[in-house]
Order: sequence, then C-alpha cells, then structure tokens
Amino acid sequence: RRLPLDNCVFGDYRNTFKSKVVEACSVIRNLVLRAKLFVNYYVLENATLAEPKCIKCIFTQNFWYSMIQLVNGQRPTNSRLISQQLLSSFDSFKTTYPKIVFPVKLFPGLSQAITEACTEIATSYTNSIVENFEEKLLYFLIYKIQTAFVCMPWKLVKKVTSDFCYQEICQGKPKWPTDDYLTKDIKAKIQTFCEPWKKKLGKKVNMKTLSADPGSFVPFLLSLNAEFERNTMIINHLTYDDVLFQNCYPYCQRFPFNGGSLP
Repeated sequence: RRLPLDNCVFGDYRNTFKSKVVEACSVIRNLVLRAKLFVNYYVLENATLAEPKCIKCIFTQNFWYSMIQLVNGQRPTNSRLISQQLLSSFDSFKTTYPKIVFPVKLFPGLSQAITEACTEIATSYTNSIVENFEEKLLYFLIYKIQTAFVCMPWKLVKKVTSDFCYQEICQGKPKWPTDDYLTKDIKAKIQTFCEPWKKKLGKKVNMKTLSADPGSFVPFLLSLNAEFERNTMIINHLTYDDVLFQNCYPYCQRFPFNGGSLP
C-alpha cells in the first residue's frame, strides 16, 4: 500500500532524500534521452541494416545499459552488444553533437534504477513493433491503394487493404471483397502490388512471430517509411487533376455519369 513520504522518512533526512530523488530522476532522464536519441538516429541512418544482429539487440535490457554507459562517457562493460560500426557512428555523432555525452558520477544505488529504466526502454521498443505493426502496415496500404485507385470508394479501400492486401503480404488468409469495382484487371494490379512487399517481408505475421523476434521486422518497417518519402517527392510534382484523370478516366468510361452521383 502507498504511504505518505512524511511517514516513511524521518524529518531530519526528508530534505536530503527528496533532493537525492530529484537528482536521480534528472540524471536518468538525461542519460535515457541521449541514448534513445542516438539509437534512433543510428537505426534510421543504417536503413539497409547491414548489422541485423545489432538491431535485434535494441530490444534487450543489456544493450540499453551498455548504451547508457557509452553516453555517460564510460566503456561499456558488455562490449559484445556494441558493434564496431555502432561505436564508430557514435564517435562521429559525438564530434558533431558533443552534448550527446553526459558524463556524470553515479551515486550508490543509482545503477539499479538505471537497470530498471533500461528494462522499460527495451519493453517499449518491443511493444512499438508488436502492438503497432498492423496499424502501420494498414496505413501504408490504404495510402498506396487510395493513391493508385483514386475513384475506389473509401469503404472498399479499407476492405481491400484489410481483407486482401494485409493478409496476402503477411501470409494470412486473403479474400477479395465483393464489389463491381474490382474487375479482373484491378485485382491483377493489386496482386502485383502486393507481391514485392510479401517477398520483402518474407514471413508469416502474428502476435507470436512479432513477439519472438521484433528486430527482424525493423527492415520492413523502414522500407515502408522509405517508400512513403519517395512517393511524397513524386506526388509533389503532380497536380491532383493529373492523378485524378490517370486513375478515374477508365473507371468513368465503364460507369458513365448521367446526372446522379458517381459510384
């Protein structure tokens, strides 16, 4: 049960205790913030992920403890988790942004609190993959299908992406929604779009596989981000009328506008 601080600590030590707690929180916050900042930068800068083993370590508590030691200006005690490529990248980053290093002498007992903080970080990174993978992939698929087939009704876009595209790419049980818009030609185009992403992912996706090895899904998620950026650059050079005509003209020929609302 919870007890008020005044009931747990004698008055003579209360102020000292409070100041130590505030100091500990400040030190941990500064170390954790810098460690996460660099690791996020490192992953994004190494999008090709030449070091999949290192990326998998991100989801472990020991890796984050070693990173905090590095940020604190110390030599990591568990050096096998910190590759030479990561160390070189950190040295380069440190040259450009020297404040990434936060040297501070840890007072007794603080290392235990840092260990707990590292456990929380590793868990949050794991949950970011396990709990958000489906949402991120569906968002990407909706964006791509909506861009490719501008005249496709919104409800059908959601059905196609969730019932077919997501299941096809993740090796589930894909099924086509029933709708006149989905001609053989359109289905073939959607199937062709899914194939390279299915090959890139290369594994069945469910809660068990995501939890067992979240790091193996990082390259795929980074490739989604790269595709988003590439498409944004292309679309910025097109007008909406260009996209609308390219995608809607064949559809409107099959369903002539006769004064009512377009299907």
